[in-house]
Amino acid sequence: MVYAMFICTVSCILFVMSTIRMHSVKKWMKSQIKILDGKKNELNELIDSATDMVHELNHISDYVVTTVDVKNAELNNTLQFVDEKMAECREMFAQNDKNKVVTFPSQGISQQVVHGKKQEIEELFGNGYDVADIAKELGIGKGEIQLILGMTERYLQVAN
Repeated sequence: MVYAMFICTVSCILFVMSTIRMHSVKKWMKSQIKILDGKKNELNELIDSATDMVHELNHISDYVVTTVDVKNAELNNTLQFVDEKMAECREMFAQNDKNKVVTFPSQGISQQVVHGKKQEIEELFGNGYDVADIAKELGIGKGEIQLILGMTERYLQVAN
C-alpha cells in the first residue's frame, strides 16, 4: 500500500508539473501567435504599399509611352514635311536656269532666280572677298549676299 501511495503521489506531482508546463507552453504559444500576427500585419502593409507603387509605376509608364508615341508621331510628321520641302528644293535646283522663274507649289509663290548673280557671288567669296566687298563690287545689299551664301552652304550640306 505504501508503494501504491508512492506511485499515486508521484503521479499527482507529475500531473501537476505537466499541467503547469502545459499552462506555460500555452502562454508562450499565445505570445508567439501575437508576434506572428504583428508580423503578418506588417507584411500585409508592405504588400499593400508595394501594390500601390506598382499601380503608380504602371500609370507613369503609360504616360511615358503615350508621350513618346505622340512625340514620335510629331517627329514623323515633321520629317515628312522636311522631306517634301527638300524634294521641292532639289527639283528647283535641278531645273534652275539663268533668270528662270521658279515656283514653290506648296507655298503658291513664284520667284525670279538670277543664277548668274549667285555664281558671281560664290566666285568672289571663293577668291577671298568678304560680304562688304562683294556688296560694293556687285552693287547689291549685304543681306542678299549673306542669304545667297547661306542658301548655298545649306544646299551643300543637304546634298552631302
